Amino acid sequence: MLVAILMYFNDDEGGYDWVATLVDALPSGSYLTITHPTGDFNPAATRGAVTAAAQTGITLVPRSKAQVERFFEGLEIVNPGVVPVLTWQPDELVDDPEGAWYWAGVARKP
Repeated sequence: MLVAILMYFNDDEGGYDWVATLVDALPSGSYLTITHPTGDFNPAATRGAVTAAAQTGITLVPRSKAQVERFFEGLEIVNPGVVPVLTWQPDELVDDPEGAWYWAGVARKP
């Protein structure tokens, strides 16, 4: 489970390779869960969060849906796919599915 973890690493630090290495070590039938902040829903507010984090010395890297999906390469993405976190298997419908500014997904290693 990489829940709210990958956002702390810039692309040049090898995040995609790290995830691939972790997945390679998993047995077939294992699952990978990722949640990740995005600027896709509210770019201005996300830029503000990135700036505020940087001012305190914290790296915050929002990623687009396509960038988050890239972490799942070679895996079988579970329905409903990479979707806003509030819409991933909710118990009830939410008024603002993009209100949390996060993508969520689960995938199975074949």
